[in-house]
Amino acid sequence: MIVLLSGCSAPQGAEHESVPHTGGEHRIGVRTIDGHGEFFDVASGARFTPRGMNYNRWITPVSGGYTDDVLTVAHYDPETVAADLAEMQELGFNTVRVLIDTCHPSSGCSGTGPSGHSVNGDYLDNLADFLRIAGEHGMVVLVASNTLPDDSWWLNET
Repeated sequence: MIVLLSGCSAPQGAEHESVPHTGGEHRIGVRTIDGHGEFFDVASGARFTPRGMNYNRWITPVSGGYTDDVLTVAHYDPETVAADLAEMQELGFNTVRVLIDTCHPSSGCSGTGPSGHSVNGDYLDNLADFLRIAGEHGMVVLVASNTLPDDSWWLNET
């Protein structure tokens, strides 16, 4: 992403068209000014420069490997998320990337619903709550998926 951003910087003072935010659109848009692309806040028209980090809680399950426990049904902690995102906001961050589908199935991942062939609603509730908390702290969220999900029926069906 850093390479993309360095190639998308518009000259200071360049004219740009402000587009009102409709609420149903994405908050961040892409536009071209004087032949250069840039991100911008659709609501204000201001140039948007992402400054952020990944948000992970890596653990080592008994079975080995690594797994991200942030959104799992067994371990999601909204108070910790809120405190961490508040600190990120204080540090000047405006963007956070969260990974889905990088958790161990025994802790309640996205595709380990009751039937084993459905999306886990409790996991998606955690994701929705994470998005809500991030919004309260002015964060843009990049939701990244490794596969949807790793150890589930969905992988075999695609």
